[in-house]
Amino acid sequence: MRRSNAFTLIEVMAAVFILGLFVASISAILTQAQRQEGDARRRARAAAYADRLLAEVDESVLRGAALTPGSRETREEDLSATTTIAAFDPAALLPPGAEPEPGASGRAEPTPSGWLAGPNAKTAPPILEVAIRVSWDGAPVDAETQQPYAVRRRSFALNPAALETLAPSEADDAGDEE
Repeated sequence: MRRSNAFTLIEVMAAVFILGLFVASISAILTQAQRQEGDARRRARAAAYADRLLAEVDESVLRGAALTPGSRETREEDLSATTTIAAFDPAALLPPGAEPEPGASGRAEPTPSGWLAGPNAKTAPPILEVAIRVSWDGAPVDAETQQPYAVRRRSFALNPAALETLAPSEADDAGDEE
């Protein structure tokens, strides 16, 4: 019997099968890497958008514009942002599990002092909390909260309207000099 130096059909089919597995696995790895790179790019764009929105709020405060509490939704391409402005809650400064002192109502309430206890602290809070949340279309979902991932920014601003009520008037200063 004569031995041929050629490949048999079974050897060729096995080689094609192994090559196909290799190409499929490389393709899956490249697809996942491309998806992760796209998520990283969207997260970076969302962070830049959140920073820009926060800078706009800071700029309006520096110009002396009054911030109005509430929420505002904005959208830019595939990014959606929620800007929330609310009165700063002094109880947020308490360590977890700490009990605030009882207030005038008999319920446990934080006892603000200084600015936070001003006469208009409820209607024109002197310190406002600015929270920005930016998410993007197709963001992966957090398994624990079942919410899409998002970029968050938080800052605080002095409320110019409240500061005017806290500043001493010129009449008070003139009365002190006499």
